[in-house]
Amino acid sequence: MLPLILSIIAAVYVVPISVKITYLDYPVLSNASHQENLEKDDFFEIKYEELLKQKNICYLSQIATDVKYIRLETNKNCLISGSAKYYFSDSLIFVTDKDHILEFSISGKFIRQIGKAGNGPGEISSIIMLSVLPRLRMIVVHDNIKNMMIFYSFNGNFIKTIKVPRHKYIKVLDNGMFIEYEEAMGKSEENYFSLTDESGKIISTVKNYNQWSSRSGQLSIILGWYFEPFYSYQKKIFFKTMFNDTIYTINENKIIPKYYINLGKSRLPEEKRPERINNQQSGVYKEKSSDYCWVTVFESGEKIFLKTNPWGDGSTNYFLLNRMDFINKPNPSYKGTSKGFILNDWDGGLFFWPDGNINDNQVFMPLDIIQLKKYNKTVRNQSIEVKHPDKHRIWENIVLKSDETSNPILMIVTLKP
Repeated sequence: MLPLILSIIAAVYVVPISVKITYLDYPVLSNASHQENLEKDDFFEIKYEELLKQKNICYLSQIATDVKYIRLETNKNCLISGSAKYYFSDSLIFVTDKDHILEFSISGKFIRQIGKAGNGPGEISSIIMLSVLPRLRMIVVHDNIKNMMIFYSFNGNFIKTIKVPRHKYIKVLDNGMFIEYEEAMGKSEENYFSLTDESGKIISTVKNYNQWSSRSGQLSIILGWYFEPFYSYQKKIFFKTMFNDTIYTINENKIIPKYYINLGKSRLPEEKRPERINNQQSGVYKEKSSDYCWVTVFESGEKIFLKTNPWGDGSTNYFLLNRMDFINKPNPSYKGTSKGFILNDWDGGLFFWPDGNINDNQVFMPLDIIQLKKYNKTVRNQSIEVKHPDKHRIWENIVLKSDETSNPILMIVTLKP
């Protein structure tokens, strides 16, 4: 029965190419030597080729203590598109949708729109990144068309703008520091990441020592991929690039490496980076790059959620790892690692893979109503054992009572400690 369910899931769910690959084998920092950083007790390595060997299947009941669904209110003032991104504070949900932010309560009630399209003070051209600062009760938009950081209060008031250099992504921290992420656009980045203050003064960097330039790169190849370089966990910010698979954090105003994902043979060779290839090579790029991937990752509940995304027409892989299997262990065990989607035996609803974390023990996934109805119609009579039949009835009620024009429903999973 399980292979049938998995094949049905694959048929009704199309995984979009979405928020990581390295040329360097180890992290390179401008403010510390390789050896000093690699000798840190808690630095560890995850070997992708070991992940590919795993055959464990994870069920939601194995990792969750609670599952709930938040209906985001739907009216003409708060319609959410398929390209929206979701950010959380303790009591609020912020949804970015190209040139404005929609603010909802944690119960899903629409509160207000923040910002609007335009070129005037407090107006937005395009949102590439949102920073939520709960302690300051502020959100900050990185408008990468205007090259500005636009500050608003949680109650929607415009506060100020700061002009910034052109960077792909800029994240603002609660202490006012900025993390700037470069991305190659025709030539390589000087620094992968820079930690700066509000004035732009550089405090710490992750340097790129393999710089290059090209006049024939095909920028259009990579512009369609959305990549999320940042996540927060245990009061720290973590970050990585698409091409450098070391994950960094900040300690005492210095950027330091925390762990490394070794893609091995699946790492895209430097000379095949999409920005570097010529017109002729770009015509067969997807065919030639199907064996290579880039990585997105985040943590919650002492677990690492790792996804590899194909550069070409290959498959997307999902891995759930126990974080403590790697900490302070020279030869980490992969026995606790599962491969593939997390099957929902909790309430029999849609299989699960989170988009990101809400806090240190909660993760979320937005559910498209059309997708929900397709899934419910196709597999509701194909059973895996449901651990909570009463919650299955709640799930059925959610699906049947939702209109296909409604905003997405947020699936919130609380993880076991």
